[in-house]
Amino acid sequence: MKNNFPHVFSPLTIRGMTLKNRVAMMPMGSDFAGHDGKLSDEHIKYYELRARGGTGLLYVRDVSLTERMPDAIWY
Repeated sequence: MKNNFPHVFSPLTIRGMTLKNRVAMMPMGSDFAGHDGKLSDEHIKYYELRARGGTGLLYVRDVSLTERMPDAIWY
């Protein structure tokens, strides 16, 4: 089988930061936010497991907003 991506598991250095590989996980909803809209322990463990599993770069998104948050901007 031909390997079309021979460097995907090779390290990559960008502006002094070295990634152990070129595997990146884009942000996605997880519904793990606490009742106050902040990161929960479950949310942190979610990303920690992906990092330990070998993902080289994790993009983290906002957690959640609810109508109970008075400073939130609703569109």
